[in-house]
Amino acid sequence: MPAVFIKLDGVCFAYGKQTVLSDISLTLQRSCTYALIGKSGVGKSTLLNLIAGFSRPDRGTVTIDGMPLPGPRKQTSFLFQELGLFPWQTVKDAVAMPLKIAGRTNDDSAVLSLLEELHLTHHLNKYPHELSGGERQRVALARTLINTPDLLLMDEPTSALDAMTKEALQALIRRQQQKRTDSEEKLGAAFSYVREKLVISTKTAAMTAEDFRTDLEQSLRMLQTDVIDIYQFHNPPFCPKPGDDSGLYDAALEARRQGKIRFIGITNHRLSVAAEAAASGLYNTLQFPFSYLSTDADLKIVTDCRDNDIGFIAMKALSGGLITDSAMAYAYLAQFDNVAPIWGIQRERELDEFLSYQDHPPVLSQEMLRRIEQDRGELAGDFCRGCGYCMPCPVDIQINNCARMGLLLKRAPQEGFLSEQWQMEMKKIENCLHCDACKSRCPYGLDTPALL
Repeated sequence: MPAVFIKLDGVCFAYGKQTVLSDISLTLQRSCTYALIGKSGVGKSTLLNLIAGFSRPDRGTVTIDGMPLPGPRKQTSFLFQELGLFPWQTVKDAVAMPLKIAGRTNDDSAVLSLLEELHLTHHLNKYPHELSGGERQRVALARTLINTPDLLLMDEPTSALDAMTKEALQALIRRQQQKRTDSEEKLGAAFSYVREKLVISTKTAAMTAEDFRTDLEQSLRMLQTDVIDIYQFHNPPFCPKPGDDSGLYDAALEARRQGKIRFIGITNHRLSVAAEAAASGLYNTLQFPFSYLSTDADLKIVTDCRDNDIGFIAMKALSGGLITDSAMAYAYLAQFDNVAPIWGIQRERELDEFLSYQDHPPVLSQEMLRRIEQDRGELAGDFCRGCGYCMPCPVDIQINNCARMGLLLKRAPQEGFLSEQWQMEMKKIENCLHCDACKSRCPYGLDTPALL
């Protein structure tokens, strides 16, 4: 059960002599979605304003994350029905405004990254009157998300939109929520009593030192630990280094001196960034896609890490489901003494399978080598790895599976992919706008529309 995040106890509120809320008590859990439903005038907006800290109760208490709420908190964002976009601000200026208020005036990379994610980069210098209703809503959403809030409040933000635009925005909000998972909280609850037997690794997508520190403190709290063994920069578009403008690496060094982290790591899907990190001597671990289907350039990164005493964490060790023989995959990676694979386990039987290899490790045989070469021949060239960085799609195509459906039908159990649901998903390809947004985001440089 997720932890209690918001608690109202005996809350009362009145506008003058008119009582709007009387003796309201409720608890809301972290990492959940809730809806307030009721007639106009019953106090839905008032309740949101109290949780946001815009208003204070006449009686009773509001606590968030165990702390009394004296006023607005910086980790809360509010998406209003009226949007509140200023007519003199461009899209970029509107989204950057919360960062400037927080004193982060040189954080264009975070703004551009979020605008790209919400398909707004081509509207960067436009003003609100030049945008459609749905586009204005996406700008307002970007502005609420730019500070990576832990609480997002929305007061009927889609009520003025047509049905199709409303549905698209709701899907966009759901996707954003799914990226903010509660895995750390679950791990903390499950393993706190055996902490000394575990090596804990987690990551931050922060692009500034301030966000790095915020994310680290949250991870320590969620994981119920005083120290994180490996703390990773997650897929940055550059290789953080001491003294650079981001301040990320310096923040990691500070955290290590404070005893909050033991080792500094980095994850990436970009070959150039991974190669730079492997050669820099700055990192204790590098997490990068690697399997027996990897290229010679990928293999060189593994050997560079070994030569520079860097632990290599192999993500996509089953190549996103394209490798179906786990024993063969395990035996191949076991050749590399500096490689620790992430297997992407989804079922208990798969966990049992890989645990059995610890006691009885498969040996790389000549027959396995022959089959590996056969697989490489079949999968040679450009194929989608299923990483998902091309997502989201403006017409909701599930690109990371649709772009490799032919391979999945050949190599994975077919039943699920031959369902009516997946036929409908594949049909969405016909709605492709040819905007090339997915192609521009692919870390492997693939022609994604051509694959679709």
